[in-house]
Amino acid sequence: MRRSALLFLCSVAPVAGLAAGCDFGSSTPPPGDAGESTDGTFVVPETGPHDGAAAHDATTDAGSGDGDAAVTDADGAVEAAPPGDAAPDGPPTGQFPTSTVDFGATDCATAPANQTYAFTNSGPVAITWSASVGTGTPFAIVGSAQGTVAPGQKGSITLSASAVPATTTAGATISGALTLTTDVPGFATVTVPLQVTARGGTLTLSPASAGFGQVQLSVQAQDIPLTITNTGNASVGVTVGAATDPEFAIAYTGAPAAQTVASGATLAGAAARFKPTTAGALSASAPITTTGAICGTSVTSIPMTGTGTTAPVTAGPDPIDFGPVPCGKTGVTKGLDITNGYSFGITYSAQLALGASSPFTIPTPTGSVAAGAQATVPVTPKPIPAISSTALDAISDTLTVTTSAPNSQPISLTVHETAQGAVLAVSMPTTGFGQVQANSSGSLPFTVTNSGNLAAPLTLTPGGAGFGAAFVGTSTAAANNGQAKGNATFSPTALGGANGSVTVGTNVVQCGTPPAAVALTATGTGPIAGVPTTGPSMTVTCGGAASGQQNIAIANNGTAQLVISAAVSNLKSFSVVSVPASIAPGTSGNIVVEVAAPVLGTTLAGVTNDTLQITTNELAGTNTHSVPVTVTVNGANLYLVDSNNTIESEVLFTTCGETLSYGFENTGNQPAVLLVQYPSNNDDRFQLQNYANGPTIQAKTVGPKDVVSSHNFSTFAKQCSGSDSGNIITKGSICIAPTSMVYAFSYANNCYCC
Repeated sequence: MRRSALLFLCSVAPVAGLAAGCDFGSSTPPPGDAGESTDGTFVVPETGPHDGAAAHDATTDAGSGDGDAAVTDADGAVEAAPPGDAAPDGPPTGQFPTSTVDFGATDCATAPANQTYAFTNSGPVAITWSASVGTGTPFAIVGSAQGTVAPGQKGSITLSASAVPATTTAGATISGALTLTTDVPGFATVTVPLQVTARGGTLTLSPASAGFGQVQLSVQAQDIPLTITNTGNASVGVTVGAATDPEFAIAYTGAPAAQTVASGATLAGAAARFKPTTAGALSASAPITTTGAICGTSVTSIPMTGTGTTAPVTAGPDPIDFGPVPCGKTGVTKGLDITNGYSFGITYSAQLALGASSPFTIPTPTGSVAAGAQATVPVTPKPIPAISSTALDAISDTLTVTTSAPNSQPISLTVHETAQGAVLAVSMPTTGFGQVQANSSGSLPFTVTNSGNLAAPLTLTPGGAGFGAAFVGTSTAAANNGQAKGNATFSPTALGGANGSVTVGTNVVQCGTPPAAVALTATGTGPIAGVPTTGPSMTVTCGGAASGQQNIAIANNGTAQLVISAAVSNLKSFSVVSVPASIAPGTSGNIVVEVAAPVLGTTLAGVTNDTLQITTNELAGTNTHSVPVTVTVNGANLYLVDSNNTIESEVLFTTCGETLSYGFENTGNQPAVLLVQYPSNNDDRFQLQNYANGPTIQAKTVGPKDVVSSHNFSTFAKQCSGSDSGNIITKGSICIAPTSMVYAFSYANNCYCC
């Protein structure tokens, strides 16, 4: 037997508003699935005949929740929804990523390529948005900073960043934030971090200058090793030019050609040289030229000093410079060279002015120098204290060399060293956020100052639920009073008082006491929705009017304005008439709901346990609520059934002279009176035995079976198949019922009967 009600409609002569010969493809809907005539006279039910459930719409309606779905035609086109449907319901929803928009590593003095932030409208209605990156930041929005996004579509914001300042420390992160404001509950404000990383080389020189002290004329002084280091995060090409005085020179591997110095590497073989030809104090410098991006403060020349002398005994270099040494570490031993130009040996004595309290030691303070020879006396620094001044040459002493040479005078030399490290301090004028409303964020500024001589990449560690912190601009505090500014934030995770903290740290050596955590306080405030646990029960009758409006009272028991939106679950058995725009603290408002008038052929009789879904601006995790709503539809649901009470779409004869038993089942909750007329063209090939008297079929029962027979066909033209239909007339509260009954025959053999 064919059981598709859709095929039933398409197999008969055309019914008003339906084209004959409908094509539904190869798919056969299950018993009870729906098709609808455009004149509204008949729709086979959308749910199974035995479930007894009411359903204004068995599919997911895009309508206002009134239960009336838009109908899909046999050709796939979407028809207009039945009268009473409204605009799509439900609050706007979306997906808003909060991961960092990273412009990547960008050469200092160069602007990065634009980046795009994208979000998705995953809800049934359009999203309205606006965006800002704040003022005084290196970031900007390119194009529109506001707009709408249709359901199912993506929105995007194009972002740009200005050129990375040449003074930025290589590797420093320049930070900002994109603030997106939307009308999506729970996403009123979305904060997206922005960042760009400075890329380039930075050259440092140790010692800061090459001091040779006294050197006899025409004598080549001992080379002074130079450490030229690239402390940046990108390779640079380095060339050292000729000194301004030819008595000085700079040597390095591969000189004078340019050499590539990778990040963290040094210029190989670099050393300063001095061979005086002129008596007296001399000085010069050698220029350093680079190719590639340079960030921050980078050395551009090498200063050198020395004194040409005819004295037969000299001592140097001067100064003896240990350069920068990290706090808590010990510098490398240097040598004091004593040169004896006499033809006989001499003795020497080396003494530090500060004696035992000196930051340096001389392991062999006395000794001898052979005729025409040179002796090297080691000078060793003591460990630098973990907490030390980072002022230039703050660690120093005077070394005096006395010899037995005839008429010689004591030679005084300077010995110095610089403690290297960051010295951090945090300034935060206000540490109390006060009251911060749910689903919003409070912000307090702070500044980190580095009075040390080593740039400090900074980290922020927030403590406490809801507390956070981020830098605005660079996250590196440059040396010599460089600053990094940021904001501590608080977004409530609970109502009431909250305590938190923010700790500033760095991965470089600190020469000062690390900053203590800054204690923060805040109070979370917000609305608290009082939502009933039981909802209204509403009743409608097929053929009757709408249910009448019912109120669902929502109270605001919190301390801030309550904003709500409401939507019906996918069952769509009722609709939302109105929702209060907002509810003030300590007051209540009503969500108004109703059940629309049942639509003949669409609405099933029965009971539906539905749900009103409510979304609020309460704290995340507590901002969704459900209210049960019971909808009762009174009426009859009528279906054609065979002798086994199986749903059928037609009376089908497959054997000549066959007699069949058919009836009607009422799965609704109200009785119905039913009358089936003879075939519309009085075709005497088919005969109906009973149904002329219009039996009453009670709710939840199968009515009396009718004996349907096929007549003698011997007088008719040869036919193997055919059909006719009779009219069905119903009385009562009818929700679902066929309007015609098809009689059909299909013989595989012997197309003549009897």
